Amino acid sequence: MEIGSKPFIIAEMSGNAAGDISKALKMIEVAKECGCDAIKIQTYKPEDMQDPDNNALYEKYQIPESWFEHLFLAAKNIRIPLFSSVFAPWAVSFLEKFNCPAYKIASPESTRLSEQEYWNIAVAIRRTHKTFIASSGRKDMNQIGNLAPVIMYCVAGYPAQIADSDFEYFARLPATKTKGFSDHTADIQASLAMIAAGARLIEKHFKLDDNCVDAAFSLNPYQMELLCRIAHR
Repeated sequence: MEIGSKPFIIAEMSGNAAGDISKALKMIEVAKECGCDAIKIQTYKPEDMQDPDNNALYEKYQIPESWFEHLFLAAKNIRIPLFSSVFAPWAVSFLEKFNCPAYKIASPESTRLSEQEYWNIAVAIRRTHKTFIASSGRKDMNQIGNLAPVIMYCVAGYPAQIADSDFEYFARLPATKTKGFSDHTADIQASLAMIAAGARLIEKHFKLDDNCVDAAFSLNPYQMELLCRIAHR
């Protein structure tokens, strides 16, 4: 997956397809129409999340294995990269069957997993020689920065609140890395400010409508198109 000179905008599907494959396919189509550079999904089994209290939620919103071939084919047909966050090594092996162009380790994994468990996922990704993106907050940024060539800064909160210190911290991250921002705020202002601070990638949750689990911090098509238009000009 090529990250060019202009900001690279990623539409995160998350659980917003709400268990409906037709809605998931429509989200891929609309993300392309909005001007997004890629769309991201999440590949996991509930037990991978190590969060038993939320198992019912993970079961409800996980993507069934039977969907993946259709999703990757739809993205290929309209020429938008589709890639995934992974939460265990098996997911990397599974996604390689569909020639997944990139892999991401989400921010919570840097604290939720043991060092060995995190390393096992990182090694599985590295062996693919595909784009490797790792996301983290401040606590473990140094650790993940040593593993992945592309790093994304993430501020906890759903929706998140961004302070001036977050922009200052982001600007100080190593210039030797490709830097991005995983934005869980409710609009596009923080993303635009992070682009001004040097972000090469922006990840925003995406929705077709408000009837979805992550509606409070997801962009609708109008907002996503606006973000892409400003970022790409």
